[in-house]
Amino acid sequence: MDITGIGGAIGKGMEAVNGIIGKFVTNDKERLEAQAAVLSVQNHLTESVLNAHSEVVNAQKSVLMTEMTSGSVLARNVRPFGLLIFILVVAWNFVSKTFGYPVIELTPEFWYAFMLYSGGYISGRSIDKAVSGSRFAPPEAKQAKQDRKMLRLREKAARAAAKAGISLNGILDTKS
Repeated sequence: MDITGIGGAIGKGMEAVNGIIGKFVTNDKERLEAQAAVLSVQNHLTESVLNAHSEVVNAQKSVLMTEMTSGSVLARNVRPFGLLIFILVVAWNFVSKTFGYPVIELTPEFWYAFMLYSGGYISGRSIDKAVSGSRFAPPEAKQAKQDRKMLRLREKAARAAAKAGISLNGILDTKS
């Protein structure tokens, strides 16, 4: 949903209505009242569009969170698997042209679907990574990220200590 396009269309429509009001309403007081009413309608429409967009985003977020927290390997990895299939089809065509094997005809619809899928997956992962480290991330996501970072630091310290021949005697085993 292109929210800026819808907002721009609402604004242009209301400008046209204001232009008509300016031509046909000659009394200044009535013109201002009519323009205020048009502005009120524009604000209401814009608010409705924003609310609808917010509901769509929340629904998408719910689906993604359900997939990510699912115990199923397939549900968590369906997007990367789908992207892998697209890439394999493109790679097959490259290899088959090179060695003279049959080629799969890639229609414009295939490329549109590939661009949509890969763009959505890549931008979705980028947003997910960016938000998980931001102040907008839920507390459990921040805690999980902090726990992973602490685990990597403990493993690094344990490797360095083992390499140096130092025994840490369970120092790193306690969770701080």
